[in-house]
Amino acid sequence: MRTAWVLALCLTAGSVRAGGLEIAWDEGLAFDFDKAHYQQLLEQIVSRSLDQAEAGTGLKLEHGLKINVYTRVRYEKEFGSEAAHTQGAHYFRGAIYVNGGSQLDLRFGGAMTHEMSHAMLDAKGNGKNFPTWFNEGLAETLNWSQMGLPDLATPQAQELKTARQNGTLVPLLQRGPMNPFRYLQSHGAVLFLKKKYGPEKLLQLIKATAEGAPFEQSLHQATSSSTPEVEKDFGDWVDHLL
Repeated sequence: MRTAWVLALCLTAGSVRAGGLEIAWDEGLAFDFDKAHYQQLLEQIVSRSLDQAEAGTGLKLEHGLKINVYTRVRYEKEFGSEAAHTQGAHYFRGAIYVNGGSQLDLRFGGAMTHEMSHAMLDAKGNGKNFPTWFNEGLAETLNWSQMGLPDLATPQAQELKTARQNGTLVPLLQRGPMNPFRYLQSHGAVLFLKKKYGPEKLLQLIKATAEGAPFEQSLHQATSSSTPEVEKDFGDWVDHLL
């Protein structure tokens, strides 16, 4: 499908960012009479999501980043039917791919912030240094915060407590595929770290790992804890939710 608009942005508000953003979207996502408004709104959401991801990770966009907003039909053609039915968006090697964008709403903005977080952690090619639980947990935390939920909602807290009671709250996922519970579990674990050690320690952990240090080393330097100790303390924290 032909792409209707391609917009290169060199954003300098607040601080100079090296590189820029290249935004492309499929013409089927907007009516002819609404294309200019759609482009403007998409631009604003992407810019805001980048600001939120940079603030939440303490990192900066150092290279170009492509944003590709596809119709659901094109997303399925590019990535397969399973991905089209299970993914709202994904980040891969310097580009974000969005599965549908006819509604540029709060959910769309949250998904964009989630994927921007992955892009930030991988800005120097070291995204693989982060375990899956932390990479996805941070992205989910920024996602929910962007949607006005900086803390766990009551149903989320209850689900974590139930998992704790059933003995399935931990271990945290080091590598592997995600599912809805693992996203929640990872989100809860990152929130726990932020609350126990403070935002500055979390940013310290992120920066060291993003620059190439092993995650466990960065975690210990920032919190004096190991992953098993974090898992134990996370469980204790969940016990006192609600």
